[in-house]
Amino acid sequence: MRTKTLFLASILLALGVATSQAQNIYSQNVVGYINQVIKPGLQIIANPLDNASTNGANEVLPTLPDGSLVYTYNTASNLFLSYVVYSDVYYDPISFAQLPNPVVRPGTGFIVDNAGSAFTNSWQGLIVVPYGGSTNIVVTNGLSMYGSTIPYAGGLTSTLGLCPPDGSLVYIYNTSTASFVAAVVYSCAYYDPITFNSLPETTLTIGQGFMLNGASPLIWTNTFNY
Repeated sequence: MRTKTLFLASILLALGVATSQAQNIYSQNVVGYINQVIKPGLQIIANPLDNASTNGANEVLPTLPDGSLVYTYNTASNLFLSYVVYSDVYYDPISFAQLPNPVVRPGTGFIVDNAGSAFTNSWQGLIVVPYGGSTNIVVTNGLSMYGSTIPYAGGLTSTLGLCPPDGSLVYIYNTSTASFVAAVVYSCAYYDPITFNSLPETTLTIGQGFMLNGASPLIWTNTFNY
């Protein structure tokens, strides 16, 4: 099993080098479901629906294979929090002490390292706002992980309504190449962080999360209007 130290080292290397994949079926109703393929290995995902309970990982990912790792990010302490799961119970991967279930509410991205085969996870619950409504996500200064609170796929800015502050770095994880893909943002346009060549807008699938190293805090407003 990979250790937390090796994983965090790989994260830091990826972030230091300024270098999506789900099939979705979802109800058009406010109450619905979304089927997302969780591939083997690493991916950044995000809970697209509120399960009307605690949104614990044990509730929303009930079939995560034994030995899989989950990483959340605590913006207050600027630390990754790591968990390993066995029989739907979460433990510290080093000490193996049992931990409270990680909470993964809509709007929060988190990393899953699937130790088993690909499987289809069925997210079930409520879209967090009624049609025509909106929700605000507090985007902090510095590193954190996010996801849309509304189950849309598309451009991070054009569809999902987030224009990161100038100089912010956006990271998604490409499961096909097993690597982070980065873009730096200026005036809502996306560029290669090394060459500064123009890049296509970062796009997300439903249930895909992303990492953001924000240059300054802001409020990201998600609007349910499609």
